[in-house]
Amino acid sequence: MRQPDQTRDDLNHEEDLQIETAVNAGEPCSQKQAQFVASLWSSCFDGMSKEKGQAYHSCLDYVWNVSSANDLTRAAAHVTINWLFSGEYVENDSGKDEPVLNPGAVQETRLILREALKEKGQMDLL
Repeated sequence: MRQPDQTRDDLNHEEDLQIETAVNAGEPCSQKQAQFVASLWSSCFDGMSKEKGQAYHSCLDYVWNVSSANDLTRAAAHVTINWLFSGEYVENDSGKDEPVLNPGAVQETRLILREALKEKGQMDLL
C-alpha cells in the first residue's frame, strides 16, 4: 500500500490526468462529476464516528489543494473517480444501485486523512 504522499504524487502525475488536462485545458469538472467524487470519497468514511464530510474535505485538500469537488478540473475528477470507483455497482437494501469502492483506495484514503489531519494539527478529530 502506498504512503499518503506517494498516493497524492501518483494521482497528480497520472497519465490520464496529463492527457485530460491537455485535451480540456484545465476545464472545470461537471456538476455530475463533482457529485460523484464527493459521494465516492465520503463513502470511504462510512462507519466513522466523526463527520464524514470533514474527512472528505481534508482529503480533497491534501490531494488536490481544493476545498470542494466543484473546484476540481475535469482531469482531476476523472483521475479521482478512476482511483476510488471499482467500476461495479451493487444493489442496496432499497433496491438502488450503489457504486462499489476500490478497497485499496479506501485504505489509502484513510491514510491520507491521518496525514492531512496531522499536517493541520487536528488528530483529535479521528
